[in-house]
Amino acid sequence: MGNKPCHDEFKSVLPSESPAKVHASRVSDSQSNTDVCCRPSSHFQTTEKHPTANSVTKIPHISFKTIVPSHTLQQNFNENSKNDDPFLIPESVRRSQTLNAHVDVCSEILPSFLYVSNVHVAQDKTKLRSLGITHILNCCAEYKWEFNDIKLFETSDDAEFQMLELSLRDDATEDLTPFLPQVLVWIANLRQQLQSQEKTSQIKILLHCYQGVSRSCALAIAYLMLEQQMTYQEAASMVKRQRAISSPNAAFICQLLEWEKELQAMRIGGMEFQINRLYRLTPHSFYDPETLVLKQCYTASIQNEQNRVIVKTVEDEQQYLWSYGTFVYQNWNQVRIWHGSKCRIFEAVAKAIELARQLFQILTLAQSFDTAVKPRDIIVLTEGTDGLKGTEIDHFGYATELQWTHDLDPNWPQRFFLPTDAKATTSRLRTNQTNVIPIIQLYRYKGIDDQSIDVWEQLTNYDSEDLTSDCAFLLISTTSEDVGTKFVWIGISCLYSHDEIVQAAQKQLHCLVLEKQESLPSIQLEFQNNESETFWEVFEAGY
Repeated sequence: MGNKPCHDEFKSVLPSESPAKVHASRVSDSQSNTDVCCRPSSHFQTTEKHPTANSVTKIPHISFKTIVPSHTLQQNFNENSKNDDPFLIPESVRRSQTLNAHVDVCSEILPSFLYVSNVHVAQDKTKLRSLGITHILNCCAEYKWEFNDIKLFETSDDAEFQMLELSLRDDATEDLTPFLPQVLVWIANLRQQLQSQEKTSQIKILLHCYQGVSRSCALAIAYLMLEQQMTYQEAASMVKRQRAISSPNAAFICQLLEWEKELQAMRIGGMEFQINRLYRLTPHSFYDPETLVLKQCYTASIQNEQNRVIVKTVEDEQQYLWSYGTFVYQNWNQVRIWHGSKCRIFEAVAKAIELARQLFQILTLAQSFDTAVKPRDIIVLTEGTDGLKGTEIDHFGYATELQWTHDLDPNWPQRFFLPTDAKATTSRLRTNQTNVIPIIQLYRYKGIDDQSIDVWEQLTNYDSEDLTSDCAFLLISTTSEDVGTKFVWIGISCLYSHDEIVQAAQKQLHCLVLEKQESLPSIQLEFQNNESETFWEVFEAGY
């Protein structure tokens, strides 16, 4: 035996074999079902050490970690993401879900009076009857809806629903401003009519566009700003509370902010607000040429307060009032309708009177909504009578707008009007004969020589860099039959006055191609950095 310790004496200390074998069998079984990684702890030593007499053998600790397959982890992550993180849903999907939730919703903006919906609700006569709708404003008149062969959009006095239709588009180029007087006066008159009637009668107005999001909500906001004397933010918040999907586009928001300033000026300035402001009677747009509106006139095509055109004197009339147009402006005592001797707009005077009354009715409503509107004196002035004289110069791109009506009137004098729609399938830069190609001529104004004669220099090889800010140019597009387009381009630092340049251009045109004409030719003014698309089309055609 000696001094060597007996193995049996350490039996209680040494690990037994049977538990290890059982444990190993369990590991083997678990590995058959899933991936198992056997990882020793950090203090486990792989080098075997024999126990000594004064030491106690440490039992190694083995930890086990189950590794789940990667595809299972990804699946669990996707499921948790859908439930826990709604921001991972694409914005387009969220918007579609929100719109779908409001597809059958007719939102009540003002109790028992003003409602907003989409076109789907406007199609549902049963729903309209249940709500008691009597009047409908359709902001998307390009869409025509029918029910059982009976048109919903009837306008006769005995129709079930009284309609007002507007062809407005929900894009950045649309301007709601010319329509605000017409729409708001229409609603205000119905409001006053409702207040004066017995309680048994009802008038309920539905404003709708295609989705009930932008156009109709913008008009509802504008009306609240007028009637409730709210700011834009207050009115927009109120409509948003009543209709969660209300979201006018950015252009409409800018126009409504300007409308807020206009209302404030009306309430503070009274009748002085509209004094001498100049409006032109013109088609709404190239896609809606039959609708005539009053648009404010601005110089240099920049729409801001500093560039508003005002007419105070006879000289102003002769400078701004174009012989081919109809204008509206107001002095201290009366509203004036100025009708050009060469104006071809159908029933221009009657339409101008109607729109002028709406325009100045808004002024009274802004000051006191419940006050009856007093009609103002309207005087019609016709060019050529009592010495009235206009101008042959188009300062506001009026000719471009009137060109939109050319297709409606084949007798319209085409040579004074210009192509405007860049999306049109047929270019109007050419005459109706497709084989006739126009000749483009560009002249730079050099001033007056020693003999008091206007000097023009023709540029035969040019590009846009030749349009320097200190000069003026005459651009002509001619054919064998006529002069199609005529522009005067004026730089922002031009050394000559506008009148001097235009008069010199008219003389140059008369000498070049218009010797047989008795009247001076019509010219469209173009200003640097504010050129029209049609100007660039003609200019680039001469490269």
